[in-house]
Amino acid sequence: MTGLLPFLKQTWRQLLALPAPRTSTTAAAASSLSPITKSPIFVLGNQSADLDSIISAILYSYFFSRAGNRAHVPLVNLLDVPSGTELRRLRPEFACAFELATSSRAETAHYPSGKDDGDGAVRLLHEHIVTVADLREQLLSSWQSDNNTKLELDAVLVDWNKPPHVETKKTPRTRGRGSVEGLHDLATFSVIGCIDHHADEDFVPPAEDLPDDNPRIIELGPGSCTSLIIREVQRRRLWPSQRPGASSTSPEQGDINVEIAKLALAAILIDTGNLTAEGKVTDVDRDAVSFLSQKISEARESGSSAATTWNQKAFFDEVQDAKAHSLDWLTVDEILGRDYKDWTESTASGEKVTIGIASIVRPLSWIISKANEEDGLRTREGLRPMLDKLRQFAQRKGLDAVSVMTAFTSDEGQFERELLVWGLHDGCIKQLENFAETSRGELGLEQWSQFPFDGCREIGTLYIWRQLSVRNSRKQVAPLLRKVYTGSRSTYI
Repeated sequence: MTGLLPFLKQTWRQLLALPAPRTSTTAAAASSLSPITKSPIFVLGNQSADLDSIISAILYSYFFSRAGNRAHVPLVNLLDVPSGTELRRLRPEFACAFELATSSRAETAHYPSGKDDGDGAVRLLHEHIVTVADLREQLLSSWQSDNNTKLELDAVLVDWNKPPHVETKKTPRTRGRGSVEGLHDLATFSVIGCIDHHADEDFVPPAEDLPDDNPRIIELGPGSCTSLIIREVQRRRLWPSQRPGASSTSPEQGDINVEIAKLALAAILIDTGNLTAEGKVTDVDRDAVSFLSQKISEARESGSSAATTWNQKAFFDEVQDAKAHSLDWLTVDEILGRDYKDWTESTASGEKVTIGIASIVRPLSWIISKANEEDGLRTREGLRPMLDKLRQFAQRKGLDAVSVMTAFTSDEGQFERELLVWGLHDGCIKQLENFAETSRGELGLEQWSQFPFDGCREIGTLYIWRQLSVRNSRKQVAPLLRKVYTGSRSTYI
């Protein structure tokens, strides 16, 4: 097996060597291209670009590139963040996990002094990771489009199953065709595979219509999409286990197995709280962790230096610490956009409504204090600066209703959640009143005495609650909020 870093570096070369792109007028001819001249398959995680999405894209690309005759390029779904310095600043937990997983192979190349001064991590990301912003820059520099044609590219979706821009004509030929923010003016993607752990949005074509035996796995339940990818890799024997009594792998191959296993474990352990998060852990997650841990054990027996110091709890703690401190150097606007998703729904009257939810791993009091500091205010308790910034964020995203979900550990060591929901115009009043009434019991919503806003209409329709049912994350809250506009409960997040 090729190492992870050489594989990822090759993905950059794939972008630089993109063949003459097929356009909508020449798509039929694309099927006659040889595997060598075909453009790569882009593997896209969801728009929050969290740890699970990024690592799912990397692992899917790595294993399925080896399995077929077309290269797969993992694409970090950030439309305005090029790889390198900004990616490290905005996704420090991924930078941490990526360094920890590949450190034995990256040290010589990136840290000549034996220490990482920060520049090494930036170079590591810049040379091996591709974002939507990077792809856009490459396409603009290599291809000139007119107003009527777009690039036709193939994609696999991981950790989601419907992009924000979809072709509106629903025919068998247009199903599974769409694009993402930052590329929709340049390219249309034909989705030819999917692995996801959210509810099916009926966008990905049926499995029998997908080419090359590509997977269509959309399965609710597992805490991490990476767990589903590891299960599929096992099913297809793309990473076979060592047979009992067989000779051990070489130390070099053991090092490769360890770096891949560590990267996968980072996503699974963070999404499942080291397999302890109530309501988030399934046998799929446990089996994946068991398989990956066995890979590390086999590598240790082979003499792999990368496996000798492995400690799952210490590894989890280090990545979790990077995630916990990921907001310290961001602005409030960047914090709102860091783990954000939105949906556009059609109401019974045919109107389009856009709802956005920002998930933040700090309490509202911390966000309020930060907003006041940014505005140069001495008081840390006034709500107005935070609401002003939230309104500006929502207006830029074109939202009708915006929500902020917080999840954090209190000073007493208790895991807690808060929920802010804000209707930005009068057309949202009835829907949010309905949400407050129908969801109060299910989510355990309790008026938060620190912020006594329960349907306040002086500044729109604003609710701020303490959410006592802490096991309900955005995966459960989003469908409830969408339902009050559509009248039907879709559970995709």
